[in-house]
Order: sequence, then C-alpha cells, then structure tokens
Amino acid sequence: MPEEAYGPRRMDMVQTLPIAQLPGAEKLSIGQRVMLGTPSGQPLQATVTDKSDTAITFDMNHEMAGKALTFEIELLEAK
Repeated sequence: MPEEAYGPRRMDMVQTLPIAQLPGAEKLSIGQRVMLGTPSGQPLQATVTDKSDTAITFDMNHEMAGKALTFEIELLEAK
C-alpha cells in the first residue's frame, strides 16, 4: 500500500508559480521532469503538470506516490 512504499500523494507538493520568476520555464512542456531546488539548496525532482502563458505547475511528489505496489520476484538461489 502507498503508506508502506512512497507514501500518499500530497497536494502541498504541487505548486503553481509565475513563469516570470523562473528563467527558462517558458521552454518547459507538460510531462517534462526537471530538477528544482528547495530553499535550503536540496535538489528536488518535479514534473510539469500544467502550464499557461503566465504560470507553471510542478508536482514534486515521487512518481510512485499514492500507488499500491506489487512485486513479482523469482528466487534464483538460496544458500
């Protein structure tokens, strides 16, 4: 379940910013993954989820957040 993996999707991790505040943001497209920086300088991966002439929205949730994961494994050897 998401709580045991990458966690639930958090709406506070989705932010819309004015394009004018982000040089180069006008060249980004929806679906593109980019690296942003936190105020403390930590790198943070984000996905562009919406864009207009004046604003751009970034989703900084992990791409697997909110998803239940199922793994299929094959045991090759046991010692």
